Amino acid sequence: MDAAGRLIMSNYRAENLFGFSARQAGQPIADLDRASSPLKLPPLIDQVIRARRTIWVREVEWARPGVATLEELETTNEELQSTNEELETMNEELQSMNDELGGSNNELRDRARQVGELNAFMESVLASLTVGVAVVDRDLKVSAWNAPAHELWGLRPGGGRSPPARPGHSLPLAQVTTALDAVLAGRSDERSAVLIEAVNRRGRPVAVQVTLSPLVHDSDPTHVDGEPRTTGAILVMDEITEGS
Repeated sequence: MDAAGRLIMSNYRAENLFGFSARQAGQPIADLDRASSPLKLPPLIDQVIRARRTIWVREVEWARPGVATLEELETTNEELQSTNEELETMNEELQSMNDELGGSNNELRDRARQVGELNAFMESVLASLTVGVAVVDRDLKVSAWNAPAHELWGLRPGGGRSPPARPGHSLPLAQVTTALDAVLAGRSDERSAVLIEAVNRRGRPVAVQVTLSPLVHDSDPTHVDGEPRTTGAILVMDEITEGS
């Protein structure tokens, strides 16, 4: 460089260390000094010019631009190792949760199959009976019935729930209200029988023997004392024909 501090020429080593290039010849060193340079050159150059002697600067630490130090690499490696351990722990937890969910799904499928089989069995039993059977809940909504009940009162065989039965519509519960209330309240004997005179769905007068039994739920969690709870009533209807 000249006395004015302008770059005149540089060798390959200086270009690597300080980022100089031949195209920068004639530019002031102060303008070429970079933050990544191992030394701040302008003050050292001024010192050399004033002292008119060589100055040695020793033990200068320098890291290549874009290359991390060994310490930074070790820190990064430790962080990556810690992250990898956390990911492995999360993976084990997710695998455990997946195994638990798989077990729960299998149990649910088994229970759904058992419920389906039980429903099919109960429907088969109801379909096999020659007397009419209907099940009502505590609100007198009909929840189950069979084909003979349909023949008597017009209830469609199959699943689902009908609206509350009313006199003159669906089951003639008006004639068995007292006995039905006693069954639902748990005040009656195990079974109550009532003979009713009614008109079936075809408009024909019929006499029907109705036997009422409580529908008991043995494991109702809403029942505080743990005793079986009456959740509805079962009505067995047998049409009385002449000579029977």
